[in-house]
Amino acid sequence: MNINVLNNEHNTQESSSVHEGSEHQQPLILFFVFFGLFFGGILRQVNQATKIPYTPMLIILGMIFAAYRNELGFIGDAVKIWSQINPHMILFIFIPVLIFESGFNCDWYVFKRALVNIILLAGPGVFIGATILAICIKVILSYDDITWYGALTMGSILCATDPVAVVALLKELGASVQFNTLIEGESLLNDGTAMVFYQVFINLEKGRSSNPVSVVLGFCRTSLGGPFLGIVMGILGSYWLRRIIRDDVLTSTVTFIVCYICFYLAEFTFLAVSGILSIVVLGLFMSANGKVKIYPESEHAVHTVWSFAQYVCETLIFLLTGLLIGVEIVGQSTITTSDWVKLIVFWVLMIITRYLMVIILMPFLKQSGYPITQQELYVLVWGGLRGALGLTLSLMVLVDDEIESVRLKQLTVFYMAGTATLTLLVNGTTCGALVKYLNIVETTAIKNRLLQNTVKNMINNCDDKVKSFKGNNFLQMADWNKVEKISGLEEIKNEMYRSQEGVNISQRKSTYTGFNKNEVLQEIRFRMLRSMKGLFWENYECGQLSANAIKLLDEAMNRSLEHTQKPLKLWDLIFVNFSDFQTLKFMFAVNNWIIIGSIAKTYILQHLSFVYEVVSCFIQTAHEIEEIQSSLPISQHFVAQIDEELNLSVKLAQHYLAELSDNFPQIIKSIHTKKAANSIIEAQKHFLLDYRNKGYIDNNDYIHYRSKIDKKALMLENMEFDLVLPTFQSILLQFPVFNSLTEDQLKLLQQNQKMKSFEEGEEIYTKDEPFRHIYIITQGAVSEQITQNFSLHIGIGGILSYAHCVSDSDQKSVCTAKALTHVKCNYIPFGIFKEIMRNNRSFEQRVFMKSIIYFVKINPDKAGPLKNLNENNLNDYCENAEFFSLANTQNILFENGAYIIAGSMKNSRSQEVLDQFTYINPSNDNFVALEDVYLIKFIEQVVKKNRQTVMEQVEDVDQNIGFQIKNIKGKAKDVEMEQIQF
Repeated sequence: MNINVLNNEHNTQESSSVHEGSEHQQPLILFFVFFGLFFGGILRQVNQATKIPYTPMLIILGMIFAAYRNELGFIGDAVKIWSQINPHMILFIFIPVLIFESGFNCDWYVFKRALVNIILLAGPGVFIGATILAICIKVILSYDDITWYGALTMGSILCATDPVAVVALLKELGASVQFNTLIEGESLLNDGTAMVFYQVFINLEKGRSSNPVSVVLGFCRTSLGGPFLGIVMGILGSYWLRRIIRDDVLTSTVTFIVCYICFYLAEFTFLAVSGILSIVVLGLFMSANGKVKIYPESEHAVHTVWSFAQYVCETLIFLLTGLLIGVEIVGQSTITTSDWVKLIVFWVLMIITRYLMVIILMPFLKQSGYPITQQELYVLVWGGLRGALGLTLSLMVLVDDEIESVRLKQLTVFYMAGTATLTLLVNGTTCGALVKYLNIVETTAIKNRLLQNTVKNMINNCDDKVKSFKGNNFLQMADWNKVEKISGLEEIKNEMYRSQEGVNISQRKSTYTGFNKNEVLQEIRFRMLRSMKGLFWENYECGQLSANAIKLLDEAMNRSLEHTQKPLKLWDLIFVNFSDFQTLKFMFAVNNWIIIGSIAKTYILQHLSFVYEVVSCFIQTAHEIEEIQSSLPISQHFVAQIDEELNLSVKLAQHYLAELSDNFPQIIKSIHTKKAANSIIEAQKHFLLDYRNKGYIDNNDYIHYRSKIDKKALMLENMEFDLVLPTFQSILLQFPVFNSLTEDQLKLLQQNQKMKSFEEGEEIYTKDEPFRHIYIITQGAVSEQITQNFSLHIGIGGILSYAHCVSDSDQKSVCTAKALTHVKCNYIPFGIFKEIMRNNRSFEQRVFMKSIIYFVKINPDKAGPLKNLNENNLNDYCENAEFFSLANTQNILFENGAYIIAGSMKNSRSQEVLDQFTYINPSNDNFVALEDVYLIKFIEQVVKKNRQTVMEQVEDVDQNIGFQIKNIKGKAKDVEMEQIQF
């Protein structure tokens, strides 16, 4: 490790006592790093146990080491070596890590929304603060031995708040994300602007003559050039990261490379721009764009590495600050008793200054971003903690030989170290109490009720576990009373009992019915949007969403989360990001031109693929979230209202997909092909990972095959597809449902088909009206309204309708089909289609399987647990089931249940007759076909998801808890537990 050492005159004697040989110094340098981290680890645990701020303890520890360095032997020698480090090295080595890590972990969406306010606080705010602090130093504290330029230099340094300390504080406060990001963003940017102001004023203090024009131009170059460099390096870094597959080490290394190269180019080349600002912008750029360029499996490793680096740098900076204060100031200082008194006064003035700064900017802060309330203003002022960058800059002043005033040097370090310690010790430890006093973090009654119900469900779940464990042969000797006590279950039950003790039923009921309806709906929207956001990220991590798609969907969820008091309009937030059809049609028109054609074709495929994956993922996730919402411990009446809002967006999304198919049918095939191929690749990845984890294959084999799969994924990403319109013949040849047909059967379909077009909104067939044809869609999309609350959207290659194929020719239609867009269909006489089905059992089986969803929804009373499954889950069960065609009098067993598609059967034991569209429960009874029967036999039992309403669910939980609490308390009377009633 190479460290620049300053040989100041007052350190000459001390330096001579240190062993001169580099062979002896280098081990001591390395030793002190880990020695410092050792004590840092101890103090970190002290902080966790006592809440004493971590960084002030490090400063004090460093000062103790410095004070006793001559008595500490080789440890003292290491202290002497490190105490001579040039503070510029602290800035170059440690500060980039702290700044980048804070920016990288910032919530970009919220930061972007609050950007104007952040710039106001970090730009004009720092200048106003530095000016007022300089006036305080010169006028109120009467430091006449310091020049105005020196006072402005001190003011600039003392205005720099510490993002690391602020982030640590915000995690404990529990304030809103918007307010947290405002404070964190201000701390990030004001480090850069404080550094720029410091450089301007320190040069003036050194007597370097500059005219106002050159000062302004230099300031603009430094403050604007740094962010521009950060963006350029962010683009290069993202480009590199996008091409790294499953390499945690290289991914983490690249982030460090771009961070330090960016800082070096800014500070040490002809660019001469702000290194701090360039790192701030680089970190924010990587937060906005770089995160989604990182391979999902590597993201956790990258954040772990950066968290470790941030902790190491923070620990060493504050420890070194304590060492340098102890060596440079204590014992040879111009600091007097009056300076200590003035320090306390200055700390108060600094808080007042920050308050004045915010008040001056308040009219502008209310005009953009997230408006600041009066309560948040107080927390913003009180939460301005000082830390690493300010200390580093003060140490740079201390060792700067060009500054003649020793008094300025030592006062700068004294005030910076003092205010850092005071803000961390006083402001940091009391900010939580201030937030609580001002009631900034307000918990609604409905949120408390949801939390209470969650605890009840957790207790019930734990009791179920206890019951199952009691039957475990390896746990029979356990003391279950002690288990409940050790695990905390008994304590939770007692708290639940105490919270409900003395409350009668009428009081409870009135409490629940008193909830504000809008408040309940707002809470449901919040939870639903947060769940959807999580599901979108799961899809991204599983490879089902691209980086651009997850960014769009994540931002749509974030924007919706800001307006949960209003009905959901998710589709409007998504749709606004898509190109209009006229632009895409123009691209199609020029896709065969020279040069521009290849650009147009690439744009078409990429944009429409992007649109399709966004819309299809949104629709699928919306269907998933409906099931999740049904288990939310809130009255289903409110949940249903939110589901209606969501379904409106889903219908608009489905209509847009239909328009997409209608306007660009040639691209849909390519999109479907790419999406299906990607799904197969992801399935291969998960399969190999599962087999490796189970020990079926060793790691070398896993790496070998996984690298092949990764290459295929990369090829797929860059693969080009032909933009060809699908024809009726291509549909018959390529769509899965038709690929079992023989050549003669395909020819028969082609000979008997005719083309027909339908305009948007036109009915193709109507429920309860006779049907004579089977339709195959070749362009556009159709909605089949099966019941009042359920419809299917059928696209290119779909059959209208599978349910008709099961029916006899004289029957009537079971649903209504309506064109969502301009639709082209090839229709085939019903008799021809049925003849092909009778002659091709494989094709017949596929058609019958596809028809089940219709009859389950039409006949829910006969569908058993199948009625509780959504379309995807039902299809999964049916795909895994066995299809049977039974002749009259044939016998069969249904150990896992079955579903009769056509015909009727009789239970030999109970003599019960079951007709078509009926679910048969799992049993060992023998069933006899009473006529020709078509059915599916499940190979696994359909899990019946009895989703109770909240009132039933919580009542059951409450009753269980009531009995358990009575046992704990030894009470003789029954404890009546309430049920939620909104």
